[in-house]
Amino acid sequence: MAETSEAVLAGLSDRARRLLAEPPAMEKRLIELSAAWPSLAGGRARMADAARLFVITWDPLAGMVERPSGFATTNGGSADLEIVIYLPTWSLVRMATARHSTLAAVMSAMAGSAIMTASHHEDIVNAGRYPDLAARDEVTDLLSDPAAGSVLGAADITALSVEWEPIGLGAITDLVQHAFGPVDLDRSPVELAAVTPVHWGCPACASGRFGFPGGLAEAKAAMCPAHLREAESVINRRLARANASNPDGWAAITTASLALDQPHLPNGLSCRLPSAESSIYIIPASGELAERAAAVVEAARWFRDRPDDFAVALGPEPELAGQWPDWLANLILDLGAAGLGSSAERVGDALAKVRRHPGIGQHGRLALAVDAQP
Repeated sequence: MAETSEAVLAGLSDRARRLLAEPPAMEKRLIELSAAWPSLAGGRARMADAARLFVITWDPLAGMVERPSGFATTNGGSADLEIVIYLPTWSLVRMATARHSTLAAVMSAMAGSAIMTASHHEDIVNAGRYPDLAARDEVTDLLSDPAAGSVLGAADITALSVEWEPIGLGAITDLVQHAFGPVDLDRSPVELAAVTPVHWGCPACASGRFGFPGGLAEAKAAMCPAHLREAESVINRRLARANASNPDGWAAITTASLALDQPHLPNGLSCRLPSAESSIYIIPASGELAERAAAVVEAARWFRDRPDDFAVALGPEPELAGQWPDWLANLILDLGAAGLGSSAERVGDALAKVRRHPGIGQHGRLALAVDAQP
């Protein structure tokens, strides 16, 4: 997306155009945009007022579950309703290219789909029931009908964010809710009880309020024994309730949160490659092998001389950094056996620039060797 053309960026405000022209693909970031249709009325206007549009550079659930081109869910009800829409940068470019259109038109259609669908189910949305029903396929996905969204016409797309901002727990929770349904994670601020005697230096003794979970967890190190026990009790109680409410969703939140500080494959590449646990005994058809090879070559370009980061981005646990997955170690041989010697050579050359992995050996020479196989 770094080479997004001016034509594709047409129709955006100056700030939105600047931000979307070169998104930080290797960082886990988002921006918030506004999509406005001044002429809407009734239920559509109410849903449009509740809509929040985000563009993201990282999908925290990629590789866990099948991923669509965008994600939307609702939070709250009639009094505090939010319709949150998340569009990955790579999906925007792909959809705009396929439609010979612009990013603004794609965002208008996707946000419009959420607004139109939500207005058709206004009672369910206002009652706060939409996320649970959508996760169980009892109502339509909010982004399932961009053609209907296009009926609203072109939205006025402006940037609310000044710069790309870090993806945090709020966005992760929204994306998990879209895939797995609601997780009952109480994120309200925590104020611990007063104790005597007061301990100098304890942030809770100083009547501090703490955000949850991050703020409270960070403050624990300086707490007095009484407040430390209470803080741990609050944390354990809230996390246990979240897990009991939706074990799969809570596991996804935990996994995604741990990945926030880890390297990742940019531009949705993780959705084009196998998981680290994929069986080496299942060899894809030649077409899929060729696509996999192209994705590996593209991914490797981002990790020149960074083998450990590449290993983590491919999926293994951080403590196993440097141990590339078995499917990658066998990819060159599989390509050669399928008669795709030129692809094998490109993969070998790309991986050699990341590192000459001991399980693969001299990639370039190996690629040439398998090319010669009958």
